[in-house]
Amino acid sequence: MAETEAAASLPPPLPPFYSSVSSRLASLILRIITFILLLISLIVLGTNTMEINQSKLRFQDIYAYRYMLSTIVIGTAYSLLQLALSIQNVVSGQDGVLLLNFFGDKLISNLLATGTGGVCRNCRHKAIDGR
Repeated sequence: MAETEAAASLPPPLPPFYSSVSSRLASLILRIITFILLLISLIVLGTNTMEINQSKLRFQDIYAYRYMLSTIVIGTAYSLLQLALSIQNVVSGQDGVLLLNFFGDKLISNLLATGTGGVCRNCRHKAIDGR
């Protein structure tokens, strides 16, 4: 009797189809947003110039910006690969390769963080040194 009362008080579980489809769609939407933001940062960094003492500086002139550009390119390529895998997961209804998603995302996020950190460190030293 106590078991039936406890079972009756629990909410009914969600169907597995509903929860897996929503998580796959959320993953797909986040992958699209990531790809778009990386593409925008690639365009901004590649086209941005600065004029100092009658000479133009571009990202190629500063080593930290070159590293940042390479991390953005690697991140964009990885994001495009994951976007294709996410589309395949939504269409097929399978979860795909979870370990690739987990460890790949960790690696790429750390790589992108080092690209940003290197540029920030370089800018801070130039501001302190007055160069």
